[in-house]
Amino acid sequence: MRPLINPRPEARAHGHRGGIWWANPLSPILILVVPMMLATYLIPSHVFLEQWKEPKFFGFDAMIRCAAAMVMFCIGALVATRGRLGLAAKLEWPGLSPLAWEVLRRSFFTLYRLTCAAYALWVGLALRNGLRPSTLLDTLRSQNTFSGTLKAQFVNVTGVTTLIELGIAASVVGALLAVQRDRGVSRRLAFLVLLATLRGFFLAERLAIIEVVLPWLVIRSGQLATTRARSARRILVRLGPIFAIPLLLVGFSLFEYSRSWSFEKTTTTDSFLQYSSYRLVGYYATSFNNGELYRITTDRTGRLPFDTVQFLWQAPGLSSVISYEGVTGTPPRPDVLGTRSNPEFNNPGGISGPFIDYSDMGGVLYFLLVGFVLGRLYVQFAAGRIVGLLLYPVFFVGVLEVPRYLYWAQGRVTPAIVALLLVGLRITAHARHARAMHLSLAA
Repeated sequence: MRPLINPRPEARAHGHRGGIWWANPLSPILILVVPMMLATYLIPSHVFLEQWKEPKFFGFDAMIRCAAAMVMFCIGALVATRGRLGLAAKLEWPGLSPLAWEVLRRSFFTLYRLTCAAYALWVGLALRNGLRPSTLLDTLRSQNTFSGTLKAQFVNVTGVTTLIELGIAASVVGALLAVQRDRGVSRRLAFLVLLATLRGFFLAERLAIIEVVLPWLVIRSGQLATTRARSARRILVRLGPIFAIPLLLVGFSLFEYSRSWSFEKTTTTDSFLQYSSYRLVGYYATSFNNGELYRITTDRTGRLPFDTVQFLWQAPGLSSVISYEGVTGTPPRPDVLGTRSNPEFNNPGGISGPFIDYSDMGGVLYFLLVGFVLGRLYVQFAAGRIVGLLLYPVFFVGVLEVPRYLYWAQGRVTPAIVALLLVGLRITAHARHARAMHLSLAA
């Protein structure tokens, strides 16, 4: 009997070993996070006031603190990957057996149906709250999605929005199945991307698109890394970051046109391209800035961790019984954006959170541990091991988002992580059963 998972993933592969270089967790840190951190430090205070209407708090001490965190992250990732990536690739990545593919396929259709049902229920609730086709048409005509009308109609409902986030897990499993060129899965995966795009446009939630598209790109890169032929697609994937920056600006600008330009154009002399460029840089710079503001204004007396474990405080059911403020007597973050900064740029910053939760020493140790965990997940991903295949694409999104907030600590991603862990457990359970049967037959 053929085992469910290939027991020896050490087989040498054609082409590059260890995956596409930019999928390594070190790459986003070095080519995105660190440059944006340095840019934030170098941007003059008057630019913060002129462009983003907030004072600058991110000084030399803050830069050193963030730099120490990123150094520790890189050390952790290097320790986790050193000497392991050379043995990572397979002859046919990811090298799962037919039984494993079947488990993935059944899991995908379950996740897909749950996600679509949740979206349908969400739209139904919005219709009950006053949503009409004319509302969407008016939004398209006015190109203004930031008025708040749609957000008020698409209210978050415990359970419904939780199931919607299973679309992240469905996109990961579907992207793995797309390696086998399953057209039925690919069509449904495209439909999930469409739903996320509509959500991103009408509800000004770009992250909804990123978290279903980026995992597919990461998995696709793993496939092309072990392709023998030097195809044009493989070359494009290898040069991904060169094209990613202009594509990021174009995509950001398209959504920003309806999100803010529709009314900001009357208050600025900048061209749309200049406005979008400043706005994009501002999302990262103000995140670092807000993180430092929260750090210097948060009272740590009696404080419990929040930023690094938001998924616990936001868990469905638990959050309605126990609140952070109810337990500690203080809000998790001081209300300072409206009084000392600009509430329009409300990203809290991802690097500052662990320092607020655990002090300076605890903050750098947190990033050392996270770097190590992500490094091991990347090795597992490149080796075609099921845990890495399922989890690393999701956590990779978090590495890109770390300047803005700790994505992997958010309640929105927890349902997807739990679902992917259950899929992984199901596959490994089948693998143990298959191996036990194989041994019993051999005996």
